[in-house]
Amino acid sequence: MLVGSIVFGNSADRFGRKPVMITSFVFVLGCMLGVSLSTSVEMYMLFRTSTAIFLSGSNVGSFVYAMEILPQKWIGIFGVIYQGICTIGYMVL
Repeated sequence: MLVGSIVFGNSADRFGRKPVMITSFVFVLGCMLGVSLSTSVEMYMLFRTSTAIFLSGSNVGSFVYAMEILPQKWIGIFGVIYQGICTIGYMVL
């Protein structure tokens, strides 16, 4: 996840958040298709790792993009909900 955050975070600052998010989502779709069609453990691990990298990149871009377009009064609430869902998911595991 660190690799995706660094690469896509810097790319989003350079090229814009929306194009980087769309590109990242397209690659996530391709990697998920690769996961479902994988024929070996190595292939499965490669596609799952790639999916995590691209998802973390889209996650960083979408959070910042949402913060930019939301009204000022909703930023705090949305930030807590957005990050809280992941935290609750980790605690359930």
